[in-house]
Amino acid sequence: MNYTKCHFDFASLPWLTSPRHQLDLQGVALGLIKLPPDEGYTFTHRHRKQEEVYLVIEGSGLLLVDDELLELQKGDAVRVSPAARRALKAHRDGLLVICAGGVAQGYPENPNSRYLIDDGIPDYDDIPPWYTGNAEIAERNGRLKERMQKTQIKKPRTILEAGPVAPLPRVFSTEWLQDTRVSAALLSSPGPAPEFNPVNGERMSANNSSRALLCPNCRKLVSSSASHCPHCGLKTPGARWKNIFLFSGPGGPKRMVAAIIGINIFMFVLSLVIGFRPANLSFSPLAFLSPSSQSLLILGSTGTIPLLQLDRWWSLLAAGYLHGGLLHILFNMLAFRQLGPLVILEYGLNRMIVLYTLGSVGGFILSTLAGVPFTLGASAAICSLIGALLFYGKSRGGIYGDALFSQIGGWALGIFLFGFLVPGINNWAHGGGMLVGAMLGYLLGYRERKEETFNHKVLAMTCVAATLLALLWSCLNGVAFVFLSR
Repeated sequence: MNYTKCHFDFASLPWLTSPRHQLDLQGVALGLIKLPPDEGYTFTHRHRKQEEVYLVIEGSGLLLVDDELLELQKGDAVRVSPAARRALKAHRDGLLVICAGGVAQGYPENPNSRYLIDDGIPDYDDIPPWYTGNAEIAERNGRLKERMQKTQIKKPRTILEAGPVAPLPRVFSTEWLQDTRVSAALLSSPGPAPEFNPVNGERMSANNSSRALLCPNCRKLVSSSASHCPHCGLKTPGARWKNIFLFSGPGGPKRMVAAIIGINIFMFVLSLVIGFRPANLSFSPLAFLSPSSQSLLILGSTGTIPLLQLDRWWSLLAAGYLHGGLLHILFNMLAFRQLGPLVILEYGLNRMIVLYTLGSVGGFILSTLAGVPFTLGASAAICSLIGALLFYGKSRGGIYGDALFSQIGGWALGIFLFGFLVPGINNWAHGGGMLVGAMLGYLLGYRERKEETFNHKVLAMTCVAATLLALLWSCLNGVAFVFLSR
């Protein structure tokens, strides 16, 4: 066959992709470089023999060539001589570039190289102007340089092979170029020398025993041997305990919102089945499809009696998924369907889970301290989300923050007015939920101040695990009651 064909999804490309093996390239060195918005190489590189051509496919950015900065936009093509210093940076719309180069005679020197020409020369001391003065970048480049020099001592013959123009081993592997602040130069290891991950400088065996995995925190591709995730800074992302199912994350935002609503609906139906009575079919809007007090107590309604007399502390978690009637669950789930995605947008999914869970528990604890004998419902959790949004709006300020604070403040005022006008509403749980939500919003931080960390994920998954255990115990109680009451 006189051709080879492969397909790449531009939307999901990593920093650097080499199609050498997919296309069985023999005479053309080719790389796909995709830089995230406002990110770029952290050091420059050059080549001994390879002439490169950069063709901009999408986005815009900058190309540093020696001491000149070239503006790049879609459709531009730039040829760069081998000896020229070069580095790329994306603008706000990101940058997708095809880098092509001719293959000089004698390359690749290493037949197992991931790239067809392995003559790149990195200069870790040469930081591009967009990162000038950045101590973190300088430190990271210094670690890469130090580790490469240590390898050079172990394999002195590579200095002779590199020739007088190479201040360091000529090349290193960039298979794992996913760091949002690391160079994406087309480089790879010569001869039998070990390959290195330029993201963290970790040694990679010649047989590629260092495998790729998704960072358990930011879910971006990293090497299993990395000491730190280059994207979020998580230490030892390849540690087995960090990659178990419990800490793999709760899934996508839409899935989690749907799951919480689904669990509430399931528990509501279960409470109806356990204590079904003709009164459930009453035409009164307040009594229609209302579970019995007995079934709700069995499944985990909370308050002074369940907590202080029956020692049912697990009910602090289970009660947030029980409801006293069709209108009760309908209003709560509609409110959560609106507020949940907004909290996820401003705080992140993991922090939303923590706010929802601990805010509910905090609201129920306050209502218990206030002497409420029985209470249940997702209102305390929803009020916790309201409290967190009120803190966010007040803290952020500006047009958006003030508008959000005003809008959510209207929600809070409406809830309290409803509670005072309608009997049987637990205002203590509502107020406690808002108070805990605002406090957690301050302690956990929001995205504009602090991105979500692995600790947030651990806390969120702990809340999920504890809630699932409480609900499992609740369901077992319900099943046992059905069988024993026959």
